[in-house]
Amino acid sequence: TIQSDVILPDTRIPSTPELGSQSNAGDVSTEWNIDEQDDWFEGVFCGKWKNKGAGKKSLTLDEEMHSFSLLKKYTQKPIAFQHFCKEFINQLTMNFATNAFVKLTWNFMGSNHPTKVSTDPIAGKSPVYKPALTTKSFMTQSGFLQYGASIATLKAVRQSPSLQITINNNLERTPALFEVESIENTLGNFDVSGTMDVYNADDFGHEIYNDAVNGADRIIRVQVSRQINGVTTAYTLTLNVHLNAPSESRNGNKLQFSVPFVLNAITDFELLKEVSGTP
Repeated sequence: TIQSDVILPDTRIPSTPELGSQSNAGDVSTEWNIDEQDDWFEGVFCGKWKNKGAGKKSLTLDEEMHSFSLLKKYTQKPIAFQHFCKEFINQLTMNFATNAFVKLTWNFMGSNHPTKVSTDPIAGKSPVYKPALTTKSFMTQSGFLQYGASIATLKAVRQSPSLQITINNNLERTPALFEVESIENTLGNFDVSGTMDVYNADDFGHEIYNDAVNGADRIIRVQVSRQINGVTTAYTLTLNVHLNAPSESRNGNKLQFSVPFVLNAITDFELLKEVSGTP
């Protein structure tokens, strides 16, 4: 809204605000499914999947903006639709918890504020509505979490109950004179941060704790994988991070500590997808 400085005559009541430029923002929460979110990962990384052969493809950070269109349908009568246009993925949060499906939260930023209408607003464009995919979700029972000073020295972290990673493009909408919708969304600084929780269980745990106290630079690699009908699909995210000060807490009767980290180099930063096997 746009608020005027004018006060209504003979009162202390501000004048009625006017509508300003349009925008929208919101989250879409999903589980991490085989194949389903590949296009959205391109939006987060601002890049394109690159074929690496032998059933492998990878995503690295780029500068290509990906625009999406979201159609929201309210199926309870009276049926209504909302069409959100020129949507960009601003942020992705990844949550890995023990004995759980991997959860993804996608934060969208768009350029309009659509009203609800009773008919499909894009029906005149002859859209093709494909059936919903029925792929399985990744669980934290298959895959790995690795940690080390370099790729060559990565070791499995077998005492971590949870991991959280946030990838943020810091998008900024760009309003312009006499334009109702923002004319573009501008990329800001690319921030990756997260927290790795570790049980205070062994010497490797003490090593990770001390690395965090000393503000060390380390590699964190996490993989999710699942085999369905003889075909194994795996996604592997590699991060070159700087560790920050740890904090201790209790997890039930167990002592654990949390290690916050931030991406500090583009080196090795990659999301790798691998598909192997025969159905």
